[in-house]
Amino acid sequence: MIEKKKWYQKTWFIILTLIFFFPVGIFLMWKFANWSSTIKWIVTAVIAIIALFSFFTDSTDNNQTQNNEIEKSTEEKTTEDKKNVEKKSVEEASKKIQKSKVETSKTMSEDEYKGVIKSYQMQIQLAGEDLQKLTTEMNDSGRLTNKGKDLVYAIYGGLDGADLILKGAKEKVIPPEKYDIDHQNLLSANEHFQNAARYLESYENSESPDDLNNALKELSIATDNADIDIRNILE
Repeated sequence: MIEKKKWYQKTWFIILTLIFFFPVGIFLMWKFANWSSTIKWIVTAVIAIIALFSFFTDSTDNNQTQNNEIEKSTEEKTTEDKKNVEKKSVEEASKKIQKSKVETSKTMSEDEYKGVIKSYQMQIQLAGEDLQKLTTEMNDSGRLTNKGKDLVYAIYGGLDGADLILKGAKEKVIPPEKYDIDHQNLLSANEHFQNAARYLESYENSESPDDLNNALKELSIATDNADIDIRNILE
């Protein structure tokens, strides 16, 4: 006799808990949901990123306004335009680093440093939003649609941009002394974001589930590690 699923093992209940009480939902999803591991990792990574940045949403009206403007601008452009703009931005930032022969060792003020961290936070959040859209742009075997490939490009391009913000495109980011430890820890977490970017760049070409799963694992580690440091800096 086939054992009947209990109410808490059913898909509808798992989805509800993911929306309204995600710690329990994640546990039930991994324990009982008959979904592919790729989908489970994407859901886990998206929830982790949303949880990381939702803490700051109510207190950062300016950031929300910027997000709305970015989203509106993105909707008005074609996917090809978006790729070209992001690629040009990353290339220009890289050229600035190469041309900068002398590092300025000026310590930032607290407001300047927090501005950098908020920009970094917003860049990671945008990458997380694109990651959430990615779940609808692949089939059960993990193959990407054309739009899915564009999203992967946008995600790892956004993570590269976040790296430039945190380290400084022209001048090295030197935090006030009180934030030294948190900044070093955040740099360590950022390395996991960059590992994820490299795996995603590889996945764009290979569409290997291993590359995607490795990227999602790195994103999960990065968001967990960055959470405490960003809170300590911005609170």
